[in-house]
Amino acid sequence: MSSRLTILLFSVLCAACGTSTGGGGGLPGGSTAGTPDNAACTAAKQHLCENIGGQGCSTATMGNAMAKVSAACTAASTSAYFPWVESACSAKTLDCNNLPKFVTPGDLSCAPPKDFSYSGTATADGRSATLDFTIKGTAVSGKLHANNVCQPSIHLTSTDFTFTGTLAGTWEGNGSVITGNWTGGDFDCDGKIMAGYPTAGSVTILQTGTKISLKRISNGWEYAFTTSGQVYSPPACTADTSSGDAGKTD
Repeated sequence: MSSRLTILLFSVLCAACGTSTGGGGGLPGGSTAGTPDNAACTAAKQHLCENIGGQGCSTATMGNAMAKVSAACTAASTSAYFPWVESACSAKTLDCNNLPKFVTPGDLSCAPPKDFSYSGTATADGRSATLDFTIKGTAVSGKLHANNVCQPSIHLTSTDFTFTGTLAGTWEGNGSVITGNWTGGDFDCDGKIMAGYPTAGSVTILQTGTKISLKRISNGWEYAFTTSGQVYSPPACTADTSSGDAGKTD
């Protein structure tokens, strides 16, 4: 089998069935858990990245650039990179000077991230609230803030916490849900954290129709938002579950 055919086969396998080949499984940018890309591999990937926009975001006609990536990178890194760079190019999220650098088991290959921001209220007392998070594959990370009310006749806490979780379904699809864990807390008008209030717990973000509800399971407090009209469907790629070394760079 020629090297060109081998390269194209790697790309077709991941794009069509979402399965990366080789030992560790595919991660964003083509890194593989436990097998960081070397300098030559990173340079070859960047060269292809810088030229794919002129090829309609398709690697099909980039035989020479693909061959350089294949020669410099492992088979698993190669097969993960081609569909990922095509997807990021098409989504206009490709930054060739800032390709994914970290190996993190559990990430999803072929998945450019998408940001979501919402404004709403705390349902118990009407405080204004904001919810911001990023989805990458099925991994979610974000933060919530609710404003305080500090008046002579009424004091309501502010709320700030970050969270990480996992998306099930298509976000802003029909009945999608994010489950995870939060850390942070509630603060009085002097900026001090409220004694006796929880500082960590589980969180559920449920989208039903045009309504989004975030609930802190530890205390039942809930925040209400309205959908943005943006839809995110995780790509049909395989999550890496190997026990590679998290945090190694390309």
